[in-house]
Amino acid sequence: MSIKKIVYNVFVLLFAFILMNGKLFAEEKVWNADGDGTTWESDANWWMSGHPIEGDDVAIDMDAAAVTINQTFKAGSITLGGKENVELRKINFVHGTIEPDSTSDVAITNKSGGHLILEGIGTVTVRGTYLDTLGTSVNEPSFMFWVK
Repeated sequence: MSIKKIVYNVFVLLFAFILMNGKLFAEEKVWNADGDGTTWESDANWWMSGHPIEGDDVAIDMDAAAVTINQTFKAGSITLGGKENVELRKINFVHGTIEPDSTSDVAITNKSGGHLILEGIGTVTVRGTYLDTLGTSVNEPSFMFWVK
């Protein structure tokens, strides 16, 4: 086999690996409310065009943002609040996964003014740590949210 053919085959295999691993293309998605101003799935509501997909790091910190997730979702991490009061609401019968690169990485950061609301039936799987302004839950087998 010639050197050219070997280099070509290595390049093709490397390119195929990169295409199959979506996390290599993860982006930071920042809420801008330029679309309908409320739904997670509306591509125009996000800076870095398009709604979040698996591996994307999400930041919602816009004054009085009230974001609703209406469909199954995936993200690498979610950061809520910090400077502004914001709300992220997952409605009934919606499922989702928040999974950073490593389970020791932060999956959800809930800063001052951030509110994560899980409504009704549905599963949100968090494969990482939860960080809020009071501390961190690390290496816990599960995390409990109180439903009122």
